Amino acid sequence: MKTIFEFDPWRLIETELHKDDMRLSESMTSIGNGHMGMRGNFEERYSGDSHRGTYLAGVWFPDKTRVGWWKNGYPQYFGKVINAMNIISLRVRIDREDVDLYEDDVVSFSRVLDMRAGVLTREFVIRREKGRLNNLTIGLCGDLKFGRTVHSLIKSLVRWEGIRFVFISPEELHVPSYIIDEVVKPSGCEYKEVRTMDEVLPELDVLYMTRVQRERFFNEEDYIRLKDSFILDAEKMKLAPKDLIVLHPLPRINEIAVEVDDDPRAKYFVQAQNSVYVRMALILMLLNIEPGLFEEETVC
Repeated sequence: MKTIFEFDPWRLIETELHKDDMRLSESMTSIGNGHMGMRGNFEERYSGDSHRGTYLAGVWFPDKTRVGWWKNGYPQYFGKVINAMNIISLRVRIDREDVDLYEDDVVSFSRVLDMRAGVLTREFVIRREKGRLNNLTIGLCGDLKFGRTVHSLIKSLVRWEGIRFVFISPEELHVPSYIIDEVVKPSGCEYKEVRTMDEVLPELDVLYMTRVQRERFFNEEDYIRLKDSFILDAEKMKLAPKDLIVLHPLPRINEIAVEVDDDPRAKYFVQAQNSVYVRMALILMLLNIEPGLFEEETVC
């Protein structure tokens, strides 16, 4: 027998998103207060099968439709409630795209009806972009010698299976040998070093651009000679896969042309925004505060 809910004395608990049984879940998690009632609908967009319902006490109409079983002692007509205006609708967007649990990759989901408190709580986590951190070809481009974010990123990514690195830099700014010898090689990750971007763009899943850091150079001449070594523009983006993700630790100088900002593959501003949320979560964790992210309550 298929089980959708878990039970305790006062709570109805759903721990997975059951797309095929959404109407049943919405019915079972309905709430009301004697004056109005609402089905357990999602506030945000949901493109799958669903039935939105908001009902007001005393607002109904007589349905005098007679069907076969009317003869078996049923009343002359039925009073049917009228679906009122949807008052909980919200538009939730991430990176200018609507959140839609029917289409999104839902990592975790819970919906809990607390009948003692009369509160419906829902929590969910969705995954966007690649939907994975393994089996990716990742290009790191620019100042790979002095870039601390590059070194930290490499140390993090080697923990995942199937990561392949493509290091794109001028000879003078190549990845330090200790990163290769102490981090990349022991992990077993494949890697290669190249001196031009164009030759490897078609094979990348992710391109992590960095600026050439003026403050790291001992003389101005070397900086001027190397600062424009790699510039990502709209013409180069034509060589990249349609699902490429372009990242950058920011700030940038001119290594990513402004015209690339409107390309849907440019994710560096989203990256910066998400880094704020990560910092918030880390601060809450360090302070031992329950974050309550993705939590919402509907009370009637």
